[in-house]
Amino acid sequence: MRLKNHLYTHSVVLSAFVAIFAAIPQAYALPGDSSPSWNVPTENCFFGPTIGIDPEWNYVYPDSNAAYQCSSFDFPEGAELIIEGEFPHARHTSWTIYGGDGLGTPNGQGSHQIIDTDILPDAGSVNPFIKGTNRQTKKRSYTMRVVNQLLPQDPDEREPNTLYSSGPRPGPFGNFLCQRIYVPDQRKEPFGDTTLPEVTLLLPDGSRLKDEAMCEAVDALNQGFAAPPQALGFDLLEYIGLRQAGLGPGSTPPTHPALNPPEFRAFFTADHQRCVFFTPLADCGNPVYNPDGVGLGNPSNRYIESYIDKGFGEVLVLRAKKPTTPKTWRGNPFVPDLDYDLVYYSICPQESLATWRVGDCIFDEELPTDAAGFYTLVLSRPSDRPANANKKCGVAWASTPPAGDGAGDLWLSNIWIRFMLPSPNFDEAAQNVENPGEEEAVMGPDLPQGEYMSKEDFEARGCPLGFSAR
Repeated sequence: MRLKNHLYTHSVVLSAFVAIFAAIPQAYALPGDSSPSWNVPTENCFFGPTIGIDPEWNYVYPDSNAAYQCSSFDFPEGAELIIEGEFPHARHTSWTIYGGDGLGTPNGQGSHQIIDTDILPDAGSVNPFIKGTNRQTKKRSYTMRVVNQLLPQDPDEREPNTLYSSGPRPGPFGNFLCQRIYVPDQRKEPFGDTTLPEVTLLLPDGSRLKDEAMCEAVDALNQGFAAPPQALGFDLLEYIGLRQAGLGPGSTPPTHPALNPPEFRAFFTADHQRCVFFTPLADCGNPVYNPDGVGLGNPSNRYIESYIDKGFGEVLVLRAKKPTTPKTWRGNPFVPDLDYDLVYYSICPQESLATWRVGDCIFDEELPTDAAGFYTLVLSRPSDRPANANKKCGVAWASTPPAGDGAGDLWLSNIWIRFMLPSPNFDEAAQNVENPGEEEAVMGPDLPQGEYMSKEDFEARGCPLGFSAR
């Protein structure tokens, strides 16, 4: 029996808090590898522990098929950072500097991002992310600058390969810089056969600092990475109260905030998402989409999310049309020059607002489709996995988080689906949902439909003969 219709006492809350850290799941690996132990450093004095690989450093909703190299630092007056790196063997990469108030206010406040196709290579090198270029080219170096200046509103006034910081971000992070690497090629994990980029501090007098001297001068990691790997800025007691009494004392079912069937909602802002899921009877407003509103969101992505609960059934079956995306994971030397719907698509089972911790995400190349282009994904605990939930039968499977929502409810969990860099011709992209409640009208068959059932009921469907995964 799950007791969710009353507020926990402080002692129970403390126990739940301890349980968050005691119930850390086993390490997740990028696709194609079985261990998170790599032969390259995954942190140094500037870059903190790589997010997305280590389950003890898995927070801020990472994608388990990506690696996040991030740093929190100060900017000495008049200085700039020089970053020397190599284009990874991967589906996609980007650099983002987070600063200002993060609300996209005038004068360039908020985050600034440069994606792979917009990075100019060094002389003699090539950018393998440009269509028609050999992805396995050997010479693939580039150089970036990070400057402490407002982002020019006119793109023509921006210097190439230059990230503009609008000043320290309020809260624990300060100046916060991230490189994201999505889907490293098979056996080239974790960074797509590259190493951590080399960072140099260029001072106003022209002198340069590297390594420990550079890190000391910028006070690297002095703020953001002091935060524990749990939900940042979200109170656990508040979360449990919303989970148990969001619809009012005595009227909130133990499955709250999950619904049957599940409802996927496009992300607008963190406050709006919390309202529509946990207190849907309140006036949640009509917010404007803010790509940075999740806290440290990826401006290239739009997310849709839902909560699910085993109380409705052991197995959740999701079905939707799969957007077209490039195939890169097997080290394809060339990507056909086609108008793909998205650069990347993934489905991430994760805990909740209580922890922001993610399980093993499924990405596009792992989703078999039927002749009509639809995928079927089964979500369950491993012990409840149906025998026919496998690729041979045309079915993908993912485990719901072992710790449930990470705050004491082992049956409740969260799902995020990423839509990255849509084609202008992909009308069904989540990015085109301009107002809450428009998801079904805009996304049509690309909006997942879910059905709860028992393990036995799904196994009774059998395994269609002659299925050919695409």
